[in-house]
Amino acid sequence: MFQRTPLTDEERTILSRVKQRNTRLRRAARTEAEIFVARLARHPDGTKSCRGCTRDLAFDRFPTAVREADGLGTRCLECHLPRTTTA
Repeated sequence: MFQRTPLTDEERTILSRVKQRNTRLRRAARTEAEIFVARLARHPDGTKSCRGCTRDLAFDRFPTAVREADGLGTRCLECHLPRTTTA
C-alpha cells in the first residue's frame, strides 16, 4: 500500500495559506442573504460585542467586512473611525 511522506514545514505553510485564501474568497463571494443567515447564527440576540470598547451594539453600528464570518467588522464605527483617520 502507498504510504504518504510527511509534509515539510514549507509545504504545511503553503497549504495553510491556500486554505486561508480560499476561505477569504468564499466569504467575499457570499450573497447578502447568506451573510444575514451567518450573522444571525453567530449572534442570535441581534447584537455584537465590540473588541475596542467591549459594548454590545446593534449590527448597524459596525462597518461591513464581507470577508469576516458574520459580515461585520470587529470594532464598532466609533472605535474603527479614529484608527482609520490617524495615518
